[in-house]
Amino acid sequence: MNFVQRSSFPLTTLSLQNLALSDSNLVDLLRHLPTLVNLIVDDKMLTKLNPLTEQFTSSLHAYRPSPLRSNASPIVPRLQSLTLSCGASTFNDAAIVDMVRSRWIPSARLGSSSVAETSYMSPLQVDCLREFTMRFRARTKENNVVYMPLERLEKDGLRAVVLWGQK
Repeated sequence: MNFVQRSSFPLTTLSLQNLALSDSNLVDLLRHLPTLVNLIVDDKMLTKLNPLTEQFTSSLHAYRPSPLRSNASPIVPRLQSLTLSCGASTFNDAAIVDMVRSRWIPSARLGSSSVAETSYMSPLQVDCLREFTMRFRARTKENNVVYMPLERLEKDGLRAVVLWGQK
């Protein structure tokens, strides 16, 4: 947090790898980074204070409060690229899909007619999520239809990738 407070530039990319940080501390940090466009969180080699929890992913929802975010105002409103790499053997897949769907706003994606207009925001006050990658290192692909909505969004232009058993 000291680094963020001392910074005089708008931070657009944040990559957290092997950083023992609680989910609530990560959400607090992200509240101070409204210009963030790219977020990567990798919990590889973490045994304690793993930020990749259901509460964290729920806090990224575009318009719904979560246990870590009491109001409906979104954190990281400009987020366009999200990569999560998770070593847990179980995870709430439906919460992930719900969060991604809340940030997929085709009118925001289609609303900009020029390359200069990359930060067009929807009425929900979030940018359209353009890329989402989820790596499950400790899980194998299940015959699970919960990720089917992401396949539909991918046909509409979202780059969505879910990887299973990736060490």
